Amino acid sequence: MIKFLPRLLYKTLCILAGLIVLIWSCHPENPVISEKSILSFSLDNVATNRVVIKKETKTIEIIVPYGTILKDVKPRIETSANVTIVPQSGEAQDFSKTVYYTLIGQKGDKEIYTVKVFSQEQPLPVISSFSKDSIEAGTGFSIKGLNFGMFPLAITLSLQDISGKSTAIDTKEFKLIDSSKIELNVPYQTAVGIYQIKLGVRGKSVLSTQRVYIQYPSPQLTTLSRCNLIQTDTLVAQGLFIMPDRYDYALLLKKQTIEQQVLPLKKAENKLTFIINKNIPPGTYQVFLRNITDRKNSRETGFSIGLYDANKPYLASFKNNTGIYAPGQSLTFKTKNFEIVSARYYQVTLSGTNTSFSINGIYDAGKQELNLVLPNTIPIGNYSISLVLNNASNQSVYQLETDLVLRIQ
Repeated sequence: MIKFLPRLLYKTLCILAGLIVLIWSCHPENPVISEKSILSFSLDNVATNRVVIKKETKTIEIIVPYGTILKDVKPRIETSANVTIVPQSGEAQDFSKTVYYTLIGQKGDKEIYTVKVFSQEQPLPVISSFSKDSIEAGTGFSIKGLNFGMFPLAITLSLQDISGKSTAIDTKEFKLIDSSKIELNVPYQTAVGIYQIKLGVRGKSVLSTQRVYIQYPSPQLTTLSRCNLIQTDTLVAQGLFIMPDRYDYALLLKKQTIEQQVLPLKKAENKLTFIINKNIPPGTYQVFLRNITDRKNSRETGFSIGLYDANKPYLASFKNNTGIYAPGQSLTFKTKNFEIVSARYYQVTLSGTNTSFSINGIYDAGKQELNLVLPNTIPIGNYSISLVLNNASNQSVYQLETDLVLRIQ
């Protein structure tokens, strides 16, 4: 029908149609929004049980084994094309908290993803073995197993005896090495008996099938009344874990391969009194206490005595019995058996903290006393006393240490 229209009208309609097309083509289109999504999500050096990416809710849920450390973990993130993600992939985050990621399209449009990491529930701990099946109270052993966790304060330990009574163990008595090993020190006061170990981790507990026998501790030597003495002298030993009403004890003297055993004259809790008989040869001995019943010795090695022949010279005591003197004052010792040795010179050595003095004494055979005069320059302080007896050629014929202490005031 258009061909019959007048030419002018036809041109007008064509121009109008062209304008309409032009106007329509210049009208802005709706912007094309690119798809923004996270395609994959993983955590460096972290085992994951499950990763769920929910595009419709823009959430990512990750499940990791119990005890996984989630702080300062680097994620690996793959996104759809032409998308920027903030924070970026590989940037360490604290996944013990919720972490938010923003996806930004080419035209600046944004979407936010929420990432939540969940740890599995604490599994039931397993005790598989003990490093020892018999120990002394006050010593330790290892507990091995599984699922002990990584947090020492989340762990409880107790000893359960054969009657079912449990005794809690203080946290300072054990150390978590890793999720499969605990080092336990059994308290000294633990009663002798057979025990199982009860282990609790965050409310989950297990009782060991294995048992451990806890023995009474070895005697612990703390003090000796003498360090230098003669045969027939009394020696008092004090210490810990000495129960004479339950166990038999002895003093054990060791010198190289020689061992001498002395039974106590008197017995009290944590205190034993001995007489050192003449049948024990003179010499320097290491001293131990022995639990004869349980056949075990004290472990301390720092105790020793010097034992001297009862028939040889010895300084018995100060004549005034106080041991307190002043510089320049005369000093007299009571002696024993000086006449046994042919000596001409009696040299007494006074040893202080930073100085020592050697003084020649004069022996009075009638009174069995040794006399000397203290130096005017001797400083105030305490001094140990030793003695050397020399012959006419000034050669030593006998020497000894004593427990006497001189106090200069």
